[in-house]
Amino acid sequence: MNSTRLRTLLRRIRGKHVLVIGDFFLDKYLAIDPALKETSLETGKPTHQVVAVRTSPGGAGTVTSNLAALNVRTFALGIRGDDGEGWELAGNLQATGVNIDGLLSIKGHTTGTYIKPMLQSPLGEQEAERLDIRRRHPLHPGTLQVVIKTLHNMIGRMDAIIAVDAVPENFGVIGKKVRREIARLGRTFLIVADSRCRTELFRNAIIKPNLLEAAAAAGRRKPKRLSQRWIESTAQVLSSKTGRPVFITAEAEGIFVFDGRCLTQAPALPTRGLIDIVGAGDCVAAAIGASLCAGATLAEAAEIANLAASVVIHKLGTTGTATPAEILKVYSLVGG
Repeated sequence: MNSTRLRTLLRRIRGKHVLVIGDFFLDKYLAIDPALKETSLETGKPTHQVVAVRTSPGGAGTVTSNLAALNVRTFALGIRGDDGEGWELAGNLQATGVNIDGLLSIKGHTTGTYIKPMLQSPLGEQEAERLDIRRRHPLHPGTLQVVIKTLHNMIGRMDAIIAVDAVPENFGVIGKKVRREIARLGRTFLIVADSRCRTELFRNAIIKPNLLEAAAAAGRRKPKRLSQRWIESTAQVLSSKTGRPVFITAEAEGIFVFDGRCLTQAPALPTRGLIDIVGAGDCVAAAIGASLCAGATLAEAAEIANLAASVVIHKLGTTGTATPAEILKVYSLVGG
């Protein structure tokens, strides 16, 4: 893909309407200064001093942030609690330019929150053990019906849907009923699905697993020595289940694309110093969805996703995004 084609696609992405349905979390970063550590008089245990707090959308919210950075008109469909974290999440989404008309406030629901202690050091921040607040039981069937009804009300304005299934226990927004609706819509509509544990269940959707997710979804083991033959056969199994093309992210190997007949590879870009891979997968899902609804081929979508991921992984200590200007800059750095 030459620079003219890349600029054309990035320009076409602007203003596309993409709906992100799934599990929205609040990422709460607690900056801790180790030099200020004290000992509790009551327990004798260390007390860590938080010197700054920052929040951003997490889970499906990371995908919406990346879409908004690409100048996509982005819409959120999911649930939040009527608690403080829920209001923070809504405010953070709006601050990135996301339409939250479909972010349903559910009374008594606890907003999913990832609490991330960040230890300060001369080399920057390092993430300590994370605290996860997430749903531990299934959503009420009535809540899921409201989600499905809202999906039908919003779908007419959209160019694509990205489904983000981020809760391992299957207690999230995208349960069996919502997946059934996604499969029905996917017969005639562009849908990209990103699921940690249930990739193979997304019928009529383009899926984007990493190597471990792909192996689990295909009922296989990831080999110690990776080969294109293994990737192709795994992708073929998944494509036969979903009925759509498959993107497999392979870290330093880049992204492999199976179109139903053959496998192609978009090589990863070289790294430039320290990297932080947090959020890279969400960035790739956003870039693939946005590129495809702008008319990119599967291979071009993988190339743009690699460029965007290269931007994101070089933003340390944060869940970054990639703008068109940043993508073009990386493109020029690697010489196309």
